[in-house]
Amino acid sequence: MKRNFTRAGVVCLAVVVAVGSLGIAYGYWSGALRSGDMMARASSGPFTWAVSNDDGAEDDEGGYNPIDPGDDGGGTGYDGWGTQSSDDPSEPQAMGVGCARYDKDVARTIAGTEPEGHEITVMVENAYPCYYSTVFFGLENTESFPIQVESIVIDNPYSEALYVTTSGIYVGQEIPAGEEVVGAVYVHVEDAAEQNTTYTFTISINLGQTVAISIVKEAFPSTVSAAGTEVTYNYTVTNDGDAPLTGVTVTEDKDDFTGTGVLPVPEFVSSTQGSAEGDLKPGESATYIASYNVTGDDIAAGTPIVNVATVTCEEGVTAEDDATVTIGGGGFSGAAAGCPLTKYLTVDWEGNNTTKPLYSNDRLAVDLPGPSPDGKHSLLLEKETLAPTVDGKLHYLIVVRELEETPPLPENTVAVMAFNVTPAGAVFDREIFLTLGLDELQLPANALNITMAYYDDASGTWEKLEYEAGGPSGVAELTLSTAINHFSVFGVLAEIAPTPLPPAHFVASGLSIAPSVERIWEPVTFVTRTGESATVTANIANDGGQAGIYTVELKLNGEIVDSKVVMLGAGQSQQVKFTLSEMDYGQYQVEVAGVSDTFTVSRTINWWLIIGIIVAIGLITWGVVWIRKRKAHREA
Repeated sequence: MKRNFTRAGVVCLAVVVAVGSLGIAYGYWSGALRSGDMMARASSGPFTWAVSNDDGAEDDEGGYNPIDPGDDGGGTGYDGWGTQSSDDPSEPQAMGVGCARYDKDVARTIAGTEPEGHEITVMVENAYPCYYSTVFFGLENTESFPIQVESIVIDNPYSEALYVTTSGIYVGQEIPAGEEVVGAVYVHVEDAAEQNTTYTFTISINLGQTVAISIVKEAFPSTVSAAGTEVTYNYTVTNDGDAPLTGVTVTEDKDDFTGTGVLPVPEFVSSTQGSAEGDLKPGESATYIASYNVTGDDIAAGTPIVNVATVTCEEGVTAEDDATVTIGGGGFSGAAAGCPLTKYLTVDWEGNNTTKPLYSNDRLAVDLPGPSPDGKHSLLLEKETLAPTVDGKLHYLIVVRELEETPPLPENTVAVMAFNVTPAGAVFDREIFLTLGLDELQLPANALNITMAYYDDASGTWEKLEYEAGGPSGVAELTLSTAINHFSVFGVLAEIAPTPLPPAHFVASGLSIAPSVERIWEPVTFVTRTGESATVTANIANDGGQAGIYTVELKLNGEIVDSKVVMLGAGQSQQVKFTLSEMDYGQYQVEVAGVSDTFTVSRTINWWLIIGIIVAIGLITWGVVWIRKRKAHREA
């Protein structure tokens, strides 16, 4: 079934070829070429599908093609070629005005992938000048790691007749593992083309990836003068490519070893991103250590002790480095005096452990960089720094954890990030360096400035630190670095603009309507008049954050009949009263500041009372007449 797309541009794919030092390789997907420590593997594709927007196939319902008069969008038309598009495809039809398609399009474009998906073939049938079409295709990364596009090759032997261009995917674009990208190729038949001719060209795309590894080896001490001295070797292995490495192994070359004792055996210590032994993610480093006991024969020979370490992996790249220990000299001097022992200092930043050896006097034999798992932050302890001390006791583990709850902050200040560095109360004999990285999206929109600070438990306040700001580090858009000599809670604080108070906002409540009641001839009431006047009250409150003035309107049946102005401070309220008079009989809708109710103006006549009075008067009159008649009768 044909896929419908809008006529868009094109897809062009390319990759940056990495060239490096020892141990760097450029990786693709099939074949292999090895030259020393360089290795290349290459493949094109894989294309998962390719379709044309003018292939002559019967169209899907709803897929109307506006450039083809034979396509009615109802599922019965054709995309551009066939009996419903031309009376006779072999005969050119009359051209339209200017350089445009035929009124009845006789050409079509067919696209498809070869079985292995490495190439797309595009065929333009029955071409004529100014014909155009678009081919869409999918390109999928079937690997378990990201890949890049190395190049796109359009093999078009008809460059004078066909103009073919691509866009949409840029050079060096990374395709995530398991994902597909969509591209397009735009085809235009030039004026030099011959009518009713078939043109065919192909497209192939090369995908690639850098596979690289390196190793740095160091010996401590680098000069010895006595038998029995223990030499500590430190190995740092780094994945310098953008593909994961597996089966990473560090070994010592026995043939190149000039010592007379037992060959050192490297042992895995830790990795910067938490990978297990033998695995390295792109950009990740692993630390290995080994030791060697200097023999009397080594001292007697007086020749340097040289050994070469080699790192290999299953991906086929390798690297090596050597270290030399000189016989003779006066041993160590300065702060680092002492022989290395099997003692180490570790920085644990959110589970990412970095370990380096210490001399016997508990000073670092090498620099100790302690990066966070994402590489944005780090704690750097330089060579010869004494292990952290708390109340005179040395500690060999530094733990850094991000705080979920930040200590109380100054007014109009938020914590962009905060880390607790322990052991608490630890001090150092020299400065160490803390670097925190952040991205623009981490900053509040109303931030005025940012600073580094530490929390002083004794005073309960944040103390600002002098720091240096740096640009993008590759993993962070901004870095802030400061020198510290103790451990506490450290963070990046942002001063924000005060939140403006909300404006005054008025609401009404408690609407009350008290209609008048007039009774005629009290206490004997014949008529009751209700509502000819009324008192309307309502409570107006300002629930905003600022003082304000508000006009309270009284509406009667939707028309404004009165208003009053009130001025209220934030949180204040006031009762407003209106009086209505000379109201005609009927029902009224009363509204005050959006709150409404109804009342009725009416007149009530006490007919029972009137009838009773009339009956009573009649009876009295009858009685008087009856008495007079009886009296007269007696007298007669």
